[in-house]
Amino acid sequence: MEHFSRLGFPSSKNEEWKYTNIAPILSRDFSFSIPENKIIKEEIVRRFPFVKDAVTVVLENGKINREASDLNNIPAGIEVKTLGEAKHLPEVQAHYNLYADVQADAFSALNTAFANDGLVLLIQPKAIIEKPVYIIQVSSSNEQAVISHHRLLVIAGKNSEVKISHLAVSKNEMSETFSNAIIEIFTSEFFPAITSRRW
Repeated sequence: MEHFSRLGFPSSKNEEWKYTNIAPILSRDFSFSIPENKIIKEEIVRRFPFVKDAVTVVLENGKINREASDLNNIPAGIEVKTLGEAKHLPEVQAHYNLYADVQADAFSALNTAFANDGLVLLIQPKAIIEKPVYIIQVSSSNEQAVISHHRLLVIAGKNSEVKISHLAVSKNEMSETFSNAIIEIFTSEFFPAITSRRW
């Protein structure tokens, strides 16, 4: 928060933001209270039929929706964990928040201060993941404008291959959400063995 307080939200005076007006974000009062999950798996498949043969993780208002996700048949060589489950792993501790520049980027600083949850994808060396991985962020709150700060950390071993798509959508045109997502990707020469645990 110290970094965000120092930086403040960027304006058109910042070179990287001179063509982006963030005033609509600043004009709303967003709630940090995350509504209960309401999306069901059938809604996801109906809207995105291509996820039928994929590893699908659904995040609703920044919080994982396990019932709408499809993680029963994860291919060998990849693990999908919540940040809470993976935060004690040495490789996660070594790379989490290493690539997001919280000292220079206000949105990174804000995300780091208020991250609701996160996902960690661990890919073994030489693993060829044939199934695509879809991470679908859905805003679904009608009653209040919600702010969510989500993290995705991908740690991929040497010579591994995986296709990852991160989609951000609203359930309907009434949803107002400030979704502040950070994605960090690390590819490594060495990667410790991963046990095949599931959630």
